[in-house]
Amino acid sequence: MWISISIVAFLLILSGIFSGSETALTKASRALMHEKERENDNKAKAVNWLLARQEKLIGTILLGNNLVNILATSISTKLMLDMFGTEGVAYATLVMTFLILVFSEILPKTYAIRHANRVSLFVAYPLRFLVKLFFPLVSFMQAIVSATLSIFRLNKKTKETSEEIKAELRGAISLQDSQGIKQEKAMLKSVLELTDVQVYDVMKHRRSVFSINADKPIEEIIGLVLNSPFSRIPIWKDRPENIIGIIRSKTLLKAVKDNEKDLDSIKIETIASKPWFILETTNLMKQLQAFKKHREHFAVVVDEYGALQGIVTLEDVLEEIVGDINDETDMPSLDETDGVRVRNDGSYVVDGRVTIRDLNRKFEWDLPDDEAATIAGFLIHETERIPEQGQAFEFYGFRFKVISRKRNQISTIKITPLTNEPLEE
Repeated sequence: MWISISIVAFLLILSGIFSGSETALTKASRALMHEKERENDNKAKAVNWLLARQEKLIGTILLGNNLVNILATSISTKLMLDMFGTEGVAYATLVMTFLILVFSEILPKTYAIRHANRVSLFVAYPLRFLVKLFFPLVSFMQAIVSATLSIFRLNKKTKETSEEIKAELRGAISLQDSQGIKQEKAMLKSVLELTDVQVYDVMKHRRSVFSINADKPIEEIIGLVLNSPFSRIPIWKDRPENIIGIIRSKTLLKAVKDNEKDLDSIKIETIASKPWFILETTNLMKQLQAFKKHREHFAVVVDEYGALQGIVTLEDVLEEIVGDINDETDMPSLDETDGVRVRNDGSYVVDGRVTIRDLNRKFEWDLPDDEAATIAGFLIHETERIPEQGQAFEFYGFRFKVISRKRNQISTIKITPLTNEPLEE
């Protein structure tokens, strides 16, 4: 009797190990295991070997689990029959259902969920041995399963699309709720979104571009370059939209040094580099790769008709990933997510040229940026007109009030979360 009870207890423990192993290996972090394998962790290598053979692994676990459960149930039934006669069948069913459910399923799986990586490493070697041992039998059972699925035309595997893979990565990043990696989460999400963001969304608009007329006297051009915080400046001829070259401050200073006794001999068009024109619809991932390929940091953005839209730099693209990058030559500007003033009442006074993406990223809002890049453009799109000064509107959980407007351009907007301020009558 006690021998039978001991055997049943041992089989229940084995059943629990199989159940917990299945849960742990299903939930184990593949990224962590690959990193550990790179660090020459043999247990992690065994885990990855098992995960690469999931069908064989699941088949082995199910085979082992069912064998020990059936055997434990048979022994307990025989024991109960000897003790209680025919009523022992009912007793054995109730007792074994309770024991298997609690101690062989719920308890080990709960522990495995909480310690998935640790359990996976612990069971990796034994399971790898069992997968190899039962390989012929499991392969035979899988052949039967595959044949059955083929009969019902359910055997075709579906491949994940790139969008599904990206969505999975975004979800994995969002699931990490540690406050200590908040910045890293934002950066990783920004990298995944580079293909969804166009150059137009991050460029400096032509109205804000600092450029120089190539027909100005060379002394005046030198003064403008020296007083500018920019190392690369577009030059134009006839009209500001006609960009004919890009002057680099170092190139100009070298020319000044070489011709310091005769500055008038310097031809600005000669020392300027050829402008690199790109379409405004280029996504940031392609543009980042293009910057690397061409070894350039500066491009002129045009629309499909060749009309100037603005300029974009390597720094603009990188800021989409790492946030604002400021150095000693940077001047306070709207492109630094300044142009936003937080008030004590919880509202925000925002310059109309601030981009929606910058607001969403800085304050963790969720304003749509599909139809407009700037907050002023967003307001015009939503209202389907150019609002007058003092008008207020409610969209997407916020109240937008036009504080100032210059001609047809919205200059300043007050944004208030609706939980902070009720709509005025």
